[in-house]
Amino acid sequence: METSSVSPSKSNLHTVRATTAPASPPRTGSPTRKLPPSVKEIKSRLPDIPLDFSFMNLNTVMDIVKEEPISGRKRGTDSPEKPPSPPKKVDGLSEDEPYSPPVSIRLNDNGLTQLDDLDAALAAVFEEPSRLQWIDLSGNAISKIPEKLFLPYTELSTLHLHANNLSLYSDIDSLQCLTRLRQLTLHGNPVEEKKHYRNYTIFHLPSLVQLDYSTITRADRERAETWSITYRKNLYQQSFATLLITTMRRQLTRRITVNELIEIQWGITCRVPLLLWVYLQHALTFIFFGLIGVMHLNMDHGMIVAMESYANKASGIVLILVALLHLVPFLPPRWLRSKRLKRSSFWPKICHFRKLRIPINVQISLNHFIAVACETYMAYDMSRRIVNSNIAALYAILLALNCICTSWLLFLRHSGSKLILISIVDSAISFALSAGFPFFFLVIPLIEFTLTSNRAISHSLHWFAHLYSTSRTLCVSSLLALLMRILPGLTNYLVLRRVAKSLSWGPTLQLLTQNMHQNMSSVGPTDSSTNSNKMAQAFTTKQGYGRLLKLVFMINIIWGFLVAMFGIKAAFNRVPCPPYCVYSSAPWFSSTCNCIYALFNCQEQNVNGSTVDKYFDPTLLGENLVFLHVQQCSVPHGIELNTITQFQSLYGIKLDYTNLVNWDISGTELPDSVMLFDIHYSQLTKVPKILSPINPKVRWIYLVGNMIQSIPLEIWQSWYNAMSIWLSENQLREIPHGALQVISGLEILALNNNQLLEIPENELIQLSSLNTLYLEVNQISKFPSSLIQANSNLRIYLNHNPILSIPSTFNTALSSMKVQVASTPFCFSNASFSVQICYQDCAPTCGRIHLFNYLCDHSCNTSTCNFDQGDCIDS
Repeated sequence: METSSVSPSKSNLHTVRATTAPASPPRTGSPTRKLPPSVKEIKSRLPDIPLDFSFMNLNTVMDIVKEEPISGRKRGTDSPEKPPSPPKKVDGLSEDEPYSPPVSIRLNDNGLTQLDDLDAALAAVFEEPSRLQWIDLSGNAISKIPEKLFLPYTELSTLHLHANNLSLYSDIDSLQCLTRLRQLTLHGNPVEEKKHYRNYTIFHLPSLVQLDYSTITRADRERAETWSITYRKNLYQQSFATLLITTMRRQLTRRITVNELIEIQWGITCRVPLLLWVYLQHALTFIFFGLIGVMHLNMDHGMIVAMESYANKASGIVLILVALLHLVPFLPPRWLRSKRLKRSSFWPKICHFRKLRIPINVQISLNHFIAVACETYMAYDMSRRIVNSNIAALYAILLALNCICTSWLLFLRHSGSKLILISIVDSAISFALSAGFPFFFLVIPLIEFTLTSNRAISHSLHWFAHLYSTSRTLCVSSLLALLMRILPGLTNYLVLRRVAKSLSWGPTLQLLTQNMHQNMSSVGPTDSSTNSNKMAQAFTTKQGYGRLLKLVFMINIIWGFLVAMFGIKAAFNRVPCPPYCVYSSAPWFSSTCNCIYALFNCQEQNVNGSTVDKYFDPTLLGENLVFLHVQQCSVPHGIELNTITQFQSLYGIKLDYTNLVNWDISGTELPDSVMLFDIHYSQLTKVPKILSPINPKVRWIYLVGNMIQSIPLEIWQSWYNAMSIWLSENQLREIPHGALQVISGLEILALNNNQLLEIPENELIQLSSLNTLYLEVNQISKFPSSLIQANSNLRIYLNHNPILSIPSTFNTALSSMKVQVASTPFCFSNASFSVQICYQDCAPTCGRIHLFNYLCDHSCNTSTCNFDQGDCIDS
């Protein structure tokens, strides 16, 4: 081999000769000279002669097996056609000491386009290719570096890749396995034109000392570290587009498949509709969680007790925070780039934590499992509470579809399609189940029912039963219920943001389109067999974390079929309820009737007798009865205690239009779930034993339309937990002294249509929670000035009372209608007051408030009052 081809070695040999020349003896007093280096030291300084295959017009790396290098000696040259070259002779070295095998190679300035066969080629020309330390691949047309190409070459310290066609950051990522890489050149590649090219390379290759023949300083390292914290996250927003561009790059070596072409075209075509769908889900989720959060924050004490709300203030704040989280995507990006936030001490720690990237298959599986678990809990709770079994069954079917249909997408071959399709489908179904379904099938019908329902059904508890069942479904009743409510909202937010970032291509979309047009020429005619196997090619089970995907798939399929089976069986394969069961639910693990509200009208059922207990049997109605209502029946002694205690979920008991005389059972033995007790229009002359004393859990007491003349003080004191007491249309003459001061949580007190001469103002002043006081149609002649001054928010109705005078200081209260004095001598003698204050009632003892109270008031049950505006049964 010619010595002129080894110019680097010649210069070094001259240096060696200079260092090995004999030295003159040292002078006296001069410093001692170093001894000449040994032969081993000289050999350690000599560079190995690289294999030089430059400027040979090579098309593939395997061509070096056939070609002879310009310099150096490759493996297997001892052929009969050409004898091996004699070993190089170096001054100072003996001939019996051969050179070590070469550890460098030059492949620069050829026509190489891909490096897939680099391992095989180097193994053919090197005895120990794993010892390679220096490779020159510059001046070619290489467009991609395979991910694990350089994994065997752990000793590589110098790599020249300048003047090629590398354009993606993923090519730089493929070099991370080179832990001893010191020198790297990438200039002259399209990737060099990227904005953060130098910072990205320095950060991802920490062993580099020199990049593009420029030394990497400590300042460069610090700058790259800072960049990684603040800007590195933006590079992953184009993950889907990067995948598609990578697919297009592969067309340089093989023809594009039908699936890949469809994937690219689908991604470009559907980008805008998908983004619109993503932001629509964010908007509707914000509205739903915002409404539910406001509902929890505005709950009064009575609603908290009735709904058994769990920490309503804290729950409301958490729900509103979830709603605001879904509002973040609509904010301008500059609002989210606060310099003060980035300079804070915890921001770099958060960004450092975000470097932990969970594999996409694990992310999808985890998100899907959390969503399905939460939705299953909500479906089960809805089946127990909601009074429309068809809606509960539809919810279960949607949940089953989410389990069964979405699971198949886990095995999509292309990660780009998997990321978009699973995220879109899973987020859409998760949104429908966690927010959309409750919003459209619970919240809106509840509002519509409240605004448009016929008032004639309100006194039969239809309205309250419907409101109660739906509100209990939406209300947070425990910490577990709160977690099950917010977790789908949080996971759905993360999934939607991931989809939005994947679709936010920016400049990459333009590059993608250009690459498609440039590479369309390489797309040959499609094969018919490819079209026929298109579905089979789209799915594969050989993926990362394949066992996890298979396990999740099997669990979801079984889970989905079980949910569908329980939901459909509960709704359509159930023992029918009796005709007097107005509302019922369909719990999963029961096939009997599960009545929620039972209204037994003896006239409609053609039942005569003094007892109705046999019709309230758990074998007929189930054990979860919430409202028990008896109407127009002959029950002089009420309902037996054994009948009531069979229903431990009983919330309200109502008897109206009965001949009830006495109810001699102990109120303290009632189930703790009873909170409402209502007796309308009976033959009572005193408070029945069931209400004297009463269970402390009872909060709403109605004794309307009876003949009660007095209530002893001890009975008033036993009602200390009551929030609403209605004693209208009785014959009460007075309220015992000290009767009201113990009822500290009282909000509504109705004493209208009695024979009261005065009211205990001092005791009423102490009731800070009191907001409504009904005193119409009594014999009260004194205007309660001190009470109105002490409680400015109190609404008090004094219509049809013999009030002669009112101080002028209360004209404002009269004008705001907080104090009503219609049909009083004061109004008759003061014609200057407007008609709104001194109006004329439709009946002598029927005030306006009675016309819209969802109760049938006998004083308003006349033709002139339109039979209490439909509230009364007998019109």
